[in-house]
Amino acid sequence: RWAACLMPTDEGAAKAYARACWALGRVDEGLEFLRQREATWGDRSSAPAMTWHEKLDQLEKTEAAEQVLAAALRRRSDDAGLKLYAAEDRLRRQRLAEAQALLDAATEPARRGSRLRVSALLSEARGDYAQALAWAQEAASLEPFNLAQRRLHLRLVARLQGRDAAIAELRAVVARHPAHY
Repeated sequence: RWAACLMPTDEGAAKAYARACWALGRVDEGLEFLRQREATWGDRSSAPAMTWHEKLDQLEKTEAAEQVLAAALRRRSDDAGLKLYAAEDRLRRQRLAEAQALLDAATEPARRGSRLRVSALLSEARGDYAQALAWAQEAASLEPFNLAQRRLHLRLVARLQGRDAAIAELRAVVARHPAHY
């Protein structure tokens, strides 16, 4: 808790404290910490709400997680990053129309790679694997060290072109950036 309080804007520290509370059987204490943190910092950033939502979701407190995310979207209606996060959440719940609406609403200053990732995930959910691969490939080329982008791209390569093609693609990436893999 000290680290999370000394570094109040560090999501890693907040997540670590919430995990520690869960491991010690003090889940409610961890969730209350995240709630207070969002109340304090939520006007400045959507990150505390996303962390709180993530922990509630992991604990299968779906209704509470939905309420946190809905409140954050109302509070920070211009936050493109939050809309992309919410779009991914909707995709996990197979609510594709809502995910598309959030993606469409997530304009500047969203990172292009993040928008492409959500577009790829949405296309994949709809069964349009060729379009998903095209967007995932562009996202991975924009952010070559983003492992989530890279994993999505390689998963789609494997699905469409086979495992050997995905391994060859990974080897090519490693050859281009040997210090990072």
